Amino acid sequence: MTVGASGAERAYLSSFTASVQNVDVVEQVTLPRCAVGSCDAFVIGRSTPGYTPTYYQVGVVQGTGADILLRAQRSDGTALASDTDTGLAAADGARVMLRVEFQGASPTTIRARAWLAGTAEPTTWLLNTADSNGAEQAPGMLGVRFQNEDTGTAHPLQYGPCSRRSAPAALRSIRHRLSPRPVPGIGRYLFIISPPGVHHLKMIFNCGGWLW
Repeated sequence: MTVGASGAERAYLSSFTASVQNVDVVEQVTLPRCAVGSCDAFVIGRSTPGYTPTYYQVGVVQGTGADILLRAQRSDGTALASDTDTGLAAADGARVMLRVEFQGASPTTIRARAWLAGTAEPTTWLLNTADSNGAEQAPGMLGVRFQNEDTGTAHPLQYGPCSRRSAPAALRSIRHRLSPRPVPGIGRYLFIISPPGVHHLKMIFNCGGWLW
């Protein structure tokens, strides 16, 4: 997906509607490096429907700094914690694994960690915080959000190929490992949102425990 200069895109799994509260998501993202501001790739949790939804977003961001940062916010931009240095060197096209958990309510426990694709997953959390803001305590939709703060250049953000089982080449752009997991072999839909309307609809499939 290419995100325009100073732009943002959101995507939701339509089969995971307002019934999802506790989730454990692992994703791989190929992250561009912005020359102005940062290029960001977030997991969205507890999202409410509509053009001005409320949600949590936790993701990896990089710009002109030396390292990739982990960032956690509410949809209104309120920081859930200070940005955390992942210790991963910033680089255009960095392939990063991100694991995010949203658990419980009042407070919601929010955890995350990041590591380079192809290396072992850490056993400790870089982010481990809690939040009780009312709007995000109810179950909601699960998705992703991409943000490009570069004012002069569009940047592509891409999700990595399935490493557990082969999938059709046309589907090798996004993956999520979910808990609770979807029923194997059942199709799911990913809506790419380009405000103020739906921009793209893509079918994704379960691939060896990974949802495409």
